[in-house]
Parts: sequence; C-alpha cells; structure tokens
Amino acid sequence: MAIEIDEDAWAEGASLKEKVKCADPVIMAFDIQTTKAPLKFSDQAIDQVMMISYMVDGQDFLITN
Repeated sequence: MAIEIDEDAWAEGASLKEKVKCADPVIMAFDIQTTKAPLKFSDQAIDQVMMISYMVDGQDFLITN
C-alpha cells in the first residue's frame, strides 16, 4: 500500500486521517456447493462439487455449475 504523507501537515500536528491516504478495501467471498448426506459435513472421498462461485466488491462470478 502506497502512503503519501505531507511533511507540512505532519509538522503542524494534522490528524492521522489527514496524514495517511488509504486504499479502499476490496471484499472477496467464495462459496463451494457439494453433494453430501443430510446433516453431515462434506467428505472429499465421496462427495462431488456441484458449484463454485465467488464475489468481489458486489460482482458475482460462477466458476462451475
């Protein structure tokens, strides 16, 4: 992350928010859907992947279905 600091503002006692400019956060999430027995966790030995999808900053993408 690149940080820009104005030396004059720093010397004058500016607030931290004024001193450092931060990048906007990027949010990413993913979801893997599998076949599985009811009330059980997925087991890679017997369960198959049905769908993989992900979302980045509100845009969703389907990898496989």
